[in-house]
Amino acid sequence: MSWVNDLYITYENNEDEVAKDLSAKAILLPVAHSTQNAQIEIVVSEEGEFVRAHRVDKGDAITIIPVTEDSASRGNGNNPHYLEDKLEYIAGDYEKYTGTNNTDKYCKYLSFLHKWNNSEYGCMPVSAITNYIEKASVINDLVQAKVLEEVDGKLTDNKIEGIAQKEAFVRFSIQPASAEKLGQEEAVYKNKELFKAFTKYYVSQQGDIDLCYVSGKMIPCSTKHPSKIRHSGDKSKLISANDTAGYTYRGRFSESSQVASVGYEISQKAHNALRWLIGKQGFSLGEMVVVAWEISGKKIVSIKDDTDDCLFGDENEEVITTNDMYAQKLRLAASGYKQDLATNAEIVIMGLEAATTGRLSISFYKKMMGSTFMHNILHWHGTCFWRHYYKKKGEEKGYRCFVGAPSPKDIAVAAFGGRNDKLIKATVERILPCIVDGKRIPKDIVKAAVTRASNPNGFETGYDYKKTVSIACALVRKSREDYKGEEWEMALDRTNTDRSYVYGRLLGAAQKLEEIALFYSGEKGRSTAAERFSQQFVRRPGKTWKIINDQLRPYIAKLKAMDKNKDENDVKTGSKTWYIKELQEIYELISEEDFKKQEPLSEVYLLGYNCQLNSYNKKEEIGGHDSMEESNEEEKGNE
Repeated sequence: MSWVNDLYITYENNEDEVAKDLSAKAILLPVAHSTQNAQIEIVVSEEGEFVRAHRVDKGDAITIIPVTEDSASRGNGNNPHYLEDKLEYIAGDYEKYTGTNNTDKYCKYLSFLHKWNNSEYGCMPVSAITNYIEKASVINDLVQAKVLEEVDGKLTDNKIEGIAQKEAFVRFSIQPASAEKLGQEEAVYKNKELFKAFTKYYVSQQGDIDLCYVSGKMIPCSTKHPSKIRHSGDKSKLISANDTAGYTYRGRFSESSQVASVGYEISQKAHNALRWLIGKQGFSLGEMVVVAWEISGKKIVSIKDDTDDCLFGDENEEVITTNDMYAQKLRLAASGYKQDLATNAEIVIMGLEAATTGRLSISFYKKMMGSTFMHNILHWHGTCFWRHYYKKKGEEKGYRCFVGAPSPKDIAVAAFGGRNDKLIKATVERILPCIVDGKRIPKDIVKAAVTRASNPNGFETGYDYKKTVSIACALVRKSREDYKGEEWEMALDRTNTDRSYVYGRLLGAAQKLEEIALFYSGEKGRSTAAERFSQQFVRRPGKTWKIINDQLRPYIAKLKAMDKNKDENDVKTGSKTWYIKELQEIYELISEEDFKKQEPLSEVYLLGYNCQLNSYNKKEEIGGHDSMEESNEEEKGNE
């Protein structure tokens, strides 16, 4: 029950967030309250007289309402909410306008109002609504106010925001009696004092005193725990023992309370906190939901996003060219989170998945100190990074560069493609411990990403291929540091003589040379020899290079001819032979012995390949080929 206690403490630490903003992405609900989408709002006076009514806009429909354990998860039974509900419960004239007998529902709803109003926790809004409901004229008033439509004394089949008129949910506001507040309605569904009054009233009505396994005290306990945890349509429960015929606990215990019992208020606060956290900062992996939070409510670094989104944000505008520059920016970005977290801060990471339609299981639950969490987060972002070009420039056309670690989902898609949701989910689950626990990246994920990145012809768009390559490079970099203690630079290292790295550079230089020749020949869009033979090149680099080199000869001749016939005043395109010289210099770094080796290249080749291609993005190194770079941006944008 430690998870219940952690969530309960989280709720207690964040009580100032309760019902704070109804327009927020997620709402921390008061105890014994839920939310409904209202279609109609009725304004009554403090004496309970009808004042006016109107239809509720869809954007303003969310309404916090008092609920009972039964009404919060009601099906087809007679379980009214305490204050605001559907017309079939609150309208005494419902049968007259629909032909459906609702006497039992109306009477039970009205009895709930009387009990609350007559208790020590009764207050003016409850009294006003009770007096109004007793008049049994709700539908008649709404028809007269032209909120509902009727023909021959019966409600029509017309709908309000997609809901049948007779199924409409009604909420209330109170018109103050004082002249200075005339016209300033007090919304019942925003009244925090009313929320507190109902919570105290409802808790006082709980009679099943038992030992709470969370607090260790004899307090009113609940047997009907909340659902709607992952989303509003979620029927699965974390705590449930209502199967008296399926041998859920029989044979070991005679009653469900012998397995575990949780205090009503504690259960409500824990489930409300979990629902709030998931809505605010959780993320989905198929049917699984993962959420991480700090128990006192402090903001923590997201575990689902890439470095740019979770640490740098809009501040990642400066050009990062070296590992040291990136490390410095990373430390600076993380310092704010470190200062915000107390020395004894506790971080919880929780995964939830529905085992069946009605049962929700905890897939994993991890609790750690804030300092450990931040250390592991920084280790992840400080080791699994590379230079990427797959993020859009906001409103501008094209893509911008960012340096950092890719998101877990992007890694999974890069490794296995995006068509198998179950495989993506399973892969993200395996990556999360690398982020939060500092574990080494699984080798099979790295291998799968490198294999896909080595097959450019297997991608539908150049954008997907380039994205996969840069993500695979980040994984290779992390893998080499995790397993071999090597630290690889994301900037091109011209002094590196590693066989695989140099071969990768050679492949990249060959690809760029042919792209330049094709571009100036008006044949852009064709795949290059380097791309067509890349898979073979990785397996048999020496033999395959001879094939690629033979296919490059006409393009080399074409570039030389272009430079020879170039107008001296044509400074826009620069020298084409620069690409030929670059290729030759890389070729000369490979020894005759390395050419003869039949061994396949290691994953490091991809680092050399990508670094070589990225080096051409620097205009000072390519002689100012602005037109070529701009064309590439347009091509990527069109993809």
